[in-house]
Amino acid sequence: MFALHLHAFAFVVLAVSVTQLPVVAQGVWLLLPAYALWAARRVYGGGWPALVLRLAGVALGYAFCLAVVLSLLMVWVLLN
Repeated sequence: MFALHLHAFAFVVLAVSVTQLPVVAQGVWLLLPAYALWAARRVYGGGWPALVLRLAGVALGYAFCLAVVLSLLMVWVLLN
């Protein structure tokens, strides 16, 4: 449920960032990592150093999986 909640917040940030005000669009993206840290601390607890390391590992894994899937999708589109 935590991942669903965090993704919902990310979509709200995305919706707000498409406004015509560049300051708001840039500022709202700074909220996402801060909110992720705060929400993870609230849900899972623990100390800040361990929490930051855990979330960094999750972010790297997420980025790796996203890169693999997007690369495979690009290859599939180019071949069809």
